[in-house]
Amino acid sequence: MTGPKDSESPSASASPSTKAVSILEIPQEISLPPSATSATPIRPSHLLRKSLSSKRLVPTTLPLSKTSQQASQQASTEDLVLQEQREQALIDKVAIWLENERQRKQKKKEATGNTDQNSDDESLNMLESILQQRPSMPSLQALPSTTPPRRTTLRRSNSRKKSLQPSSDTEYESGGDAMVPECAEWLKIPEEIGWESFKLEVLKLTHTLRCKGWRRVKLERYNEVGVERISGALTNAVYMVTPPSTLPPSPHTNRPLKPPAKLLLRIYGPQDPRLLGTFLNGRFEEFFVARTLTKSDIREPSTSRHIAKRLKELHEGIDLLDTERIQGPIVWKNWAKWLPRCSSVMETVEQRHKVVGTTWPIFVSAVERYRDWLIKYYGSEAQLKEKLVFAHNDTQYGNILRLQAEGKSPLLLPMNEHRQLIVIDFEYASANTPGFEFANHFCEWMADYHDEAVPWKMRERRYPTEGEMRNFLTSYVEHSLRGPPPVTFDLDARTPAQDPLMGDRERKEEVKKEVERLMQEAKVWRAASSAMWAAWGIVQAKSEEIEEGEFDYLLYAQERALLFWGDMLDLGVYTKEELEGLEKGLGEKVKLVK
Repeated sequence: MTGPKDSESPSASASPSTKAVSILEIPQEISLPPSATSATPIRPSHLLRKSLSSKRLVPTTLPLSKTSQQASQQASTEDLVLQEQREQALIDKVAIWLENERQRKQKKKEATGNTDQNSDDESLNMLESILQQRPSMPSLQALPSTTPPRRTTLRRSNSRKKSLQPSSDTEYESGGDAMVPECAEWLKIPEEIGWESFKLEVLKLTHTLRCKGWRRVKLERYNEVGVERISGALTNAVYMVTPPSTLPPSPHTNRPLKPPAKLLLRIYGPQDPRLLGTFLNGRFEEFFVARTLTKSDIREPSTSRHIAKRLKELHEGIDLLDTERIQGPIVWKNWAKWLPRCSSVMETVEQRHKVVGTTWPIFVSAVERYRDWLIKYYGSEAQLKEKLVFAHNDTQYGNILRLQAEGKSPLLLPMNEHRQLIVIDFEYASANTPGFEFANHFCEWMADYHDEAVPWKMRERRYPTEGEMRNFLTSYVEHSLRGPPPVTFDLDARTPAQDPLMGDRERKEEVKKEVERLMQEAKVWRAASSAMWAAWGIVQAKSEEIEEGEFDYLLYAQERALLFWGDMLDLGVYTKEELEGLEKGLGEKVKLVK
């Protein structure tokens, strides 16, 4: 959970997001000591073709010393290597084309029954013969040595010998750097086009982008390609792409071809930044101007509807792993993970302050009683797990950004307006019920993490009204990544015509019923949200002594614990008398959401 929880400055959420990267500036001019023949500073930036990083700062217009001649010979050697690499890459591409062309012609023969295409085969054979007889490059061993001979030692090198041969599917720039291919294609996610179509489109892209070895996998074998979602959020998702386990033998060697390596596929949404460049431990991306939402923004009706749509896209857009569904709601996994730390902290704190309204063991026992009540509410644990979706679980206002779209941005179109919102910080994202997601979001309406006096306080009067919740949930129910349900027509002329408005009325009635169901589900899961974040607050607490300006995690935990006890009364899990029996005065201290 973020907010206080991540930012200390009260103005952090209201100011645009900013990022800055500091790099060393490269000088425009490098001056070397004057040589015997010239007193003019040397400017290699326009005299030399090699990169400054290669450290060759001897211009071609100056006399070359012995060392310079060795450097020049070294440069010639590298140029020959690169030239041979490019030539070999071209030969490999033509060889692959020849193989594909032969197979295409063979299929055409089988389909038409025409075997009189020897002239075409002879042409292909002739082209292959010409390629095999091409002049070879000078051997690297025949080039003059640029380094003095080294004495042989018995010490064995630990470094593996690197091949100079590049991938047959890779092109290189003049400097020897690999070029990353690109194409103007938009890949839709499986939820939009179906998994089989998605596999075909992925395989087509591997061919188009010349991913190493993947053109050996014929397009008709797309259904044998494995595609597994690893992670992701909304339309930004990561997949593992696995080739078929076996490939047919090569027509030239009659030996089985080695399957290509697995691929990592990442799909970005329309609002995601463009990658500008990478380095060993990072990258530069296009910067988007965005503003963090405020506590008031999430209450605005249209913004609330847009948040609901984004959550629906998240819930529909990412399938749960089998292991996630088996383990059940992540809220209880978090609870179990934080429990030992909470118990340790409370042993010290409870001697002076009852953070959770009573003793910690009694609070833990109450949470377990509530969990049993939840399972009975759904009928069984299996039925509860059937309702799970991939949820964000922390949609407080500080975790939602609004892009500042301008000009002709597609985000300004009415159909894409909700996509101006980006949900960030997926630290707690995993399996949960939609009811937990909604309850957690509605509880965040009560928070103001930038209040200068009491940023930890939860104001139950700010909880959304029934009208505000219906506005949110109606938008959620009506929105879908999969589009509207298909329309069916009865062409039987004997069937009397139906009222065209009947279907619309029935649909509205179904939406209304689903909204009411989700409102009730949000209500029953609200206590789970409070219990989880109460435990989180205890875990985050460093000490009972809070300096001025620091967020008081223990008081925040107390607020969430009193909300939990209020929901225990509201749901009927405990009576007021039972609460008084647990701790005198607890029934009067609880926070009730109305």
